Amino acid sequence: MALTYANLITEVQMELGKSGDTALCTSARALRFINKAVRDIIMEWPGLRDVTLLDKTTWKCVADQYEYQLSDFADHPICHLIRLRYISLTNTDYGRISPFVGGPDEWDNIYPYIPDLNTGIPKEYVRRGNTVEFCPMPGTDEADAALWMEHDYLPREVTDTASTDTLPLTNFDEEVIQTAKAYGIRLLSLNNSSLTIQAREAEQFARTLVEDRVRGEADFDEIDQVVDHGP
Repeated sequence: MALTYANLITEVQMELGKSGDTALCTSARALRFINKAVRDIIMEWPGLRDVTLLDKTTWKCVADQYEYQLSDFADHPICHLIRLRYISLTNTDYGRISPFVGGPDEWDNIYPYIPDLNTGIPKEYVRRGNTVEFCPMPGTDEADAALWMEHDYLPREVTDTASTDTLPLTNFDEEVIQTAKAYGIRLLSLNNSSLTIQAREAEQFARTLVEDRVRGEADFDEIDQVVDHGP
C-alpha cells in the first residue's frame, strides 16, 4: 500500500534519526526534501509512466510566430519534451518535428533571425527555458494547425505536512524516502564533517534504488510489446 505524504515525512525523519518534529528535521523541512526528491527523479529520468502525457497538450500554430510558451500549460508544468508533431488542419500530415542537435547557441548561429526565412511546416525545434522555437516559422497556410506534444510534467509541490495524498510516482516510496534522506544528511553534514562520507554513501544508495526501479519499468514496457501467439 502506497504511503501518504504524512507517512513519508515520518519515514524520512526516522531514517535521519530525528523522529518527530524536531528543530533539525521539522516536518516542513522533511516535506521539502520529499518534494525535491520527487522532482529531481522526474527531471533525471524522462518518460516515467505516471508523469507522461500523450496527445493531451497542443498549441495552435499562429501565422508568423516562431516562439511558443511552455508556461501556457499551467495545469501540467512541463519538464521534458519527448515528442513533437505538426498536425495539418485536414489531419493528413503528421510530420515529426525533430529536436535540434547542438543547443540554443548553435541554433542562433544557424538561424540568427527566423522571421527572415521562408515560412512553412516546422521541421526543427529548440527549447530555451520555457520557450520553444520552431523553424521554419508557421505561415498563413499553417495557421490554426496543431503542434502536438508528448511530454512529462513536474507535479506541484505538496505543502500540507498532514497530506493524505500519495506520490505521483507508483511504487517509488522507498526510492523517494532514501533520496530525501540523502538530502537531509547532506544538509546536516554542513556542520559535521564526519557526516560527509555518510552523505555520499546515502546518495549512492538512493541513486542505485532509483536506477533499479526505472530499469524495472523499462523491462515491463518491453514485455508489454512482445507478441503473444498463444499456445
